[in-house]
Amino acid sequence: MKNIFLLLIILISIFGCGTPMPNTYRMLDTSYKEHIDDNYAIICVYYPEDLSVQAPCYVLEDGNRVSVIKQGTYTEIKSKKGTHIYALENDSHIMPKVFIDANIKTVYYLKAGQVSDFLTAHATLELSTRESAMSQLPILKKIINSYLPMPKRRRL
Repeated sequence: MKNIFLLLIILISIFGCGTPMPNTYRMLDTSYKEHIDDNYAIICVYYPEDLSVQAPCYVLEDGNRVSVIKQGTYTEIKSKKGTHIYALENDSHIMPKVFIDANIKTVYYLKAGQVSDFLTAHATLELSTRESAMSQLPILKKIINSYLPMPKRRRL
């Protein structure tokens, strides 16, 4: 049994364990202020403080990485009118998806999170009400979308 455990640790060390997660991003200590954009829908993704997984996740819009989020933060995405698919990506590769039929001059709220089993964390993403989001957003830090996203991985 010891040998199997040791072999598992060695294999994880050599091959890694999934998607490389971001380790650089900018945060602001500004509190959230809801705003309307005349040309876009605003998608506000927030990850409340809790006792779950601390690792960051990528936020995807229509399969493209557009931001990063981690516990205790929020991010805003400007989206064009139309149906979009939002997802979270962490190293478990199980990406929850939310479909939004976005209209300009509208704010949509998505609540992000991660739940952990013994071996890995699974991302969670759900559409949230304005009331629920506004109860959390004032205490969260804003992540600025000024990082260079990593290219999509090629499948072998």
